[in-house]
Amino acid sequence: MNSEGRTALLIESDATCFDGHFPGDPMVPGAKLLDLVLQVLQAGVAGLNGPLELPSVKFLRPVRPGEQPVLTWVSQQGMIRFEVNVDGRPVASGTVRPAKRADSEQ
Repeated sequence: MNSEGRTALLIESDATCFDGHFPGDPMVPGAKLLDLVLQVLQAGVAGLNGPLELPSVKFLRPVRPGEQPVLTWVSQQGMIRFEVNVDGRPVASGTVRPAKRADSEQ
């Protein structure tokens, strides 16, 4: 099933993810940004509810407090391509797919 979507990723300016990351130069940790992306995709893409593989992820620039990242994605043939933008500028992109099962699990 093919699908696509777009949604804002909510990160409060005073979120705890900024604590210590980095003093005097705060930014959203890449792991936090990726976690938000995966939460949205697992909730919005049919069949994406088990273990996942991330064949490709690129962080292109930091997301700062007060910025509003927007996630867009397209799902085709079992692969989801995503991009996160702030004010129309890309900050992250990548691909996600359901993890392949080991022969013993099939």
